[in-house]
Amino acid sequence: MRNPLRVKIDLHVHSFYSLDSSIPVKRLAKLIKLKNLDGIALTDHDTMRGVPQAKELLEKAHLIFIPGVEISTPLGHVVGLFISEVPPQKTLPDALDNIKSQGGISIAPHPFDTSLRKSLGKKIFNFKFDGMEIFSSRCILRKSDLLAKQVCKDLDLIGIATSDAHSWTELGNSYVEMDAQTSDEVLLCLRRKKFLIYGSYSPLRVHLRSHFSKFLRLVKF
Repeated sequence: MRNPLRVKIDLHVHSFYSLDSSIPVKRLAKLIKLKNLDGIALTDHDTMRGVPQAKELLEKAHLIFIPGVEISTPLGHVVGLFISEVPPQKTLPDALDNIKSQGGISIAPHPFDTSLRKSLGKKIFNFKFDGMEIFSSRCILRKSDLLAKQVCKDLDLIGIATSDAHSWTELGNSYVEMDAQTSDEVLLCLRRKKFLIYGSYSPLRVHLRSHFSKFLRLVKF
């Protein structure tokens, strides 16, 4: 029997505000419950436009909501969690400093999966992150997750599992599980590394779906 105090949170989810995602914000709460999650972090590409509506809808549905963003820098992507605004700086060091100044957590997403995604690779050793994804459901080079897990341990960082969902079927393919009831408690559990991770890989076709979705929206607009 599941412990009612333990929650499952997907910490890397994109909505329709990301060009390559098809998840509508207005349906997020329903979809999260459908996928047996207790909350998500909304991490759209370089925007937090979906945060106000998502926060209102999820809290109304008694779900945990974590505001975030996936920032594009010349060196690679960085995810900021528990922040209130998009870091205005587009250099990686400045973005990391801004996330810290907001009291947030900086995460290196899919750090060694450099196949189709803007990942940091070995550049991660040159910067101070709070954590990294050690299991990413969208990972193409799946051995890269094994490397991320080892590096995370060596650097003593927070290691999380995420779906990086761009479509509703991907929601909850990976998640963290912890004893928490609020976003503040989730933050505390992450900082203390008091959580478990669970993950399964999404089919590789989800990348084709994302590229096609982005193409259609670019053509339309």
